[in-house]
Amino acid sequence: MSGGRRRAAALAALALASVALVALRLPSRGQTAGPAEQEIARPLRYEISVVLKLIQVAVVDKKGRPVRDLDRSDFLVFDNGKPVEITAFERHSIRPGAEPPADRPAAAPAAPMVPAAPAAEAPAMNRKFFILFDFAFNNPRGIGKAKEAALGFMDAKVGPEDEVAVLTYTMVKGLRVQEYLTRDHDKARKIIASIDRRSAAGRASEIEERFWREATEGEPPVRESAPGPGAPRTEYDWERQEAKRIAQLFILRLTDLAKALRYVQGRKDFLFFSSGVPSSMIYGAQAGSAAGGRTRFDAGDNVLRDEHEALIREFATSGCAFYAFDTRQAAKVASLFTYDEETFASGYRDLFSGSGVFGDQTSVFKDEQLTGRNSLQRLSQTTGGKYFGNIDSYDRSLEQVQDLTGTYYVLGFPVPEKEDGAYHEVRVEVKAKGLEVRGAGGYYNPKPFRDFNELERKLHLFDLAMNERALSRLPETFPMKVVPLSFADGAGLVVLGRVPRDLAAKLAGGPLELVSLVLDEEDNIHDMRRTEAPAAGQGALLFRSESPAKPGNYRCRLVIRNTVTGQAAVSSVAGTAVEARSGGLRVQPPILFSERREPVLRLTAPGGRPSGAHGAADLYPLDSDELVPVVGGLEPGRALTVVVPCEVLGGDGGDLKVNARLARTSGGDTVPVPFTLQGRERRGSVEIIRLGIPAGVLEPGSYNLYIFLQDPVSGKAAYGRASLTVSAA
Repeated sequence: MSGGRRRAAALAALALASVALVALRLPSRGQTAGPAEQEIARPLRYEISVVLKLIQVAVVDKKGRPVRDLDRSDFLVFDNGKPVEITAFERHSIRPGAEPPADRPAAAPAAPMVPAAPAAEAPAMNRKFFILFDFAFNNPRGIGKAKEAALGFMDAKVGPEDEVAVLTYTMVKGLRVQEYLTRDHDKARKIIASIDRRSAAGRASEIEERFWREATEGEPPVRESAPGPGAPRTEYDWERQEAKRIAQLFILRLTDLAKALRYVQGRKDFLFFSSGVPSSMIYGAQAGSAAGGRTRFDAGDNVLRDEHEALIREFATSGCAFYAFDTRQAAKVASLFTYDEETFASGYRDLFSGSGVFGDQTSVFKDEQLTGRNSLQRLSQTTGGKYFGNIDSYDRSLEQVQDLTGTYYVLGFPVPEKEDGAYHEVRVEVKAKGLEVRGAGGYYNPKPFRDFNELERKLHLFDLAMNERALSRLPETFPMKVVPLSFADGAGLVVLGRVPRDLAAKLAGGPLELVSLVLDEEDNIHDMRRTEAPAAGQGALLFRSESPAKPGNYRCRLVIRNTVTGQAAVSSVAGTAVEARSGGLRVQPPILFSERREPVLRLTAPGGRPSGAHGAADLYPLDSDELVPVVGGLEPGRALTVVVPCEVLGGDGGDLKVNARLARTSGGDTVPVPFTLQGRERRGSVEIIRLGIPAGVLEPGSYNLYIFLQDPVSGKAAYGRASLTVSAA
């Protein structure tokens, strides 16, 4: 990544195809550029075997203009040919040319026919944009224009409730999800702004053009290593085979993406910046003249043709619409001498060749068979999007995108809940004549997690890891604690997670995968730790990871997933501050321990120890068989062990004075805490103090425990604080 920062990659697609017990709400919060009306037939309550399927469609007239005033009664929906009842309906409309300021209040919705469902039950379906930059079939100037257009789109067309994802494809790194669907538009914009146009590598298109030039120019020398009949003969024959492999990999990776997006509800609109795979490479072409003695005919590549058709079909059935911006025009500088310079310099044409200097070959325009225009047009038209042939006019093109995506309808109907991965063809009709429905396509039932391919599993994991409101498998939550450490020779974060026995039982049935992420103030991934473990046993799970960190604020997230069933648990802690180390006395955050009374499976992520600093294992008895850290609530009637590391600079700290007080979080009243000094241990400049708090001292409630220390040599004092909740009996 540019700037050396690892962007929050990914992802995360693979939300459930349907959300059980869903009801739509009023008003729609996301429509800031025009009226947004919603109508709810009735609050939806179904048994667990039935889910609400949402279909997002657009309707246009004969001239391609959006139709904005249809009602639920105007639609007919067929699922696999069978009519279904429309039980939920939304209408959204953003007027063309309107640029909603962030502080403009949403337009008042039309009066609903019945009372709206509570807002907390389900969000309205919003627009989802995937901005995809293709570096493989592109050029530096085209990428520059694409970046300019994407930033213009973010600034003028994206509303507060719109979700945006940023993806890139390069020949070396393949498909990368730089940012998955997010409403944090500033973050998405920064990622787009950081894109480097020098990454463009469009040599495959250049090779294709030169390959067809041989039909009218002198043929390059035969490659000496060329084997028998049927093998590539010239250097360009060999290079064209490599170009085809580049195109095939590009097609296959995008096909994988299309399959992974099957289970994301609603319409997915792609802004695709590319010059496209040359049509002649896939479907063949003809060049030259028989009268001139040289001609070439190619029927196309059957493998590429089938794979390209599968790519288009998968995106169409996954509810994706492509708005393709052809970046070739951005690099197309008209020059009467470009062709001559290329062919004379390459040696394929000279003064005495058949075409020579008098051949009528110079043209400022390329043969469209040799460009990616046809492949981009076919992708756009088949998926219900639109092709834009000149990215230099992106302002007008973005207006059309806003117009076509800003008016849509959401139709909901109940379907049986099945995990079979089956495809359902959905046909939506409008009763009025002369209108066209776009974007219905169909949907896939969710499939068992064991059938997910590698990409789907990665997207599912990143969805859980990166998305605060991840819908994947509706994950459980569990207690989590983050402890910041700051020493003279380094700093870091200790992440602790405790999965109770009952939740651990739900995660049983297969090996476990645990991922700990630390994100900085800009939501970039600062550190990530991953480990695997056998299936959960009969007790609780206790997870620990350590990450080096610089002074600043961090957000930490912990994901535990069963790699067989996909069942997951997620926890998150925000606002953890690592402070800069100053001289004198420094108290590290105390960690509370209680006696272990049940089996505990301890899991530790490898690596991550702060460079040059003490690690958590050096300071706290995290691997003790008798004690377990208190993460979450403490059962009443339990004794506590408090471990307090501290560092003294500029003094020997031999006889640190210790005191403790307890304060209720509500009210703030403080009381002394009876404690015993269980022991103290010196490790260099760090002293580890262990205190004991007897059982029965703490009543149920939430507290802050303060441990005060004073250095008798320097006279300096400091304290550490730990939060504690004592649960009711």
